[in-house]
Amino acid sequence: MTIESRRATIQKLIDFEGIAGRPIADDADFLSLAERWVNHEIDMPEMRRLYQAVRDERRKRKLYPVPTAESFPIEPRPSSDEAPSEIDRITRCDFNE
Repeated sequence: MTIESRRATIQKLIDFEGIAGRPIADDADFLSLAERWVNHEIDMPEMRRLYQAVRDERRKRKLYPVPTAESFPIEPRPSSDEAPSEIDRITRCDFNE
């Protein structure tokens, strides 16, 4: 296939509702792989394998998101001036109430 015919094939995929009903026109990973295929850097089985790996990774990130700093808010520590009064407050607390 020529570069022009490969490019036309990719454009048909984009125009025809993407892959399995998922739009791909804005999918940078797919478009990057498609460009490599168009330029004969990879063959179609390799493109499929790489894109499947991308989709698997996306699915994994969606199911098991990586915790962010916002997930675990950190309470501010008392300054050194506040520490003695905080210690005093804690030690005066009656835990039997």
